[in-house]
Amino acid sequence: TSRNTARHRPRPTNDTLQAIALSGAANEPLLPAACAVAGWGAWARGDFTTAQRLAEEGLANERRLGLAPANLPRNLLANVLQFTGDIAGALEHFEACVTISRENEDPYELVAALSEHVFALSVADKAPDAWPLAEEAVRIARALGNPTATAWALYAFGESLMEADPTRAARLLDDAVLTSASVGNEFITGVALVSATSLRGRLAEPANALAGYHDLIVRWQRSGNWPQQWVTLRNLLEL
Repeated sequence: TSRNTARHRPRPTNDTLQAIALSGAANEPLLPAACAVAGWGAWARGDFTTAQRLAEEGLANERRLGLAPANLPRNLLANVLQFTGDIAGALEHFEACVTISRENEDPYELVAALSEHVFALSVADKAPDAWPLAEEAVRIARALGNPTATAWALYAFGESLMEADPTRAARLLDDAVLTSASVGNEFITGVALVSATSLRGRLAEPANALAGYHDLIVRWQRSGNWPQQWVTLRNLLEL
């Protein structure tokens, strides 16, 4: 069934790549953002080589056009580096995104940047360094009253506590799932569920965790997000 599904899944139209190639696009201030958007499409399909190339093109165009630094291409590059094992490089770009967001005085952007930096620090076994940033992200998100921002911050905080305080981490991840689901944010709901399910498998609930993986695999199969599917399958194999 999985082979049949993959064979007949339509390839997404890549309108953003077409936009980048348009006559006059080279001088368009939105070009770095367009490169990043196209790169995120490649990232979701698991094509990290293309995603990295487009992120680097976005940054190169930003410099060439003399534009103010922006998060979109940096965040994409940081995510590619993180998934391909260059944790130090990823941390450098995630930290830059936090700095840019503070300078822009954009609280929503800052919550997102802080949350991704928290997650990267956790991956790098630097969770204690992440906790003050996670607390800041949750505080700002709740002040905004934005469910998506709040869910993202709760998810990142939960990830950072999975080793040090798994009970609290489980509560934060459950809150992230409920908050994101309340506004139909399927991506945050999915990633928080993966972490919550993995954590429950460690907390002597393997049967419940195993049952939860079926829905998670179907979720990522339907969305076509292969990096998250790979993370889910890795966690399932560990369990």
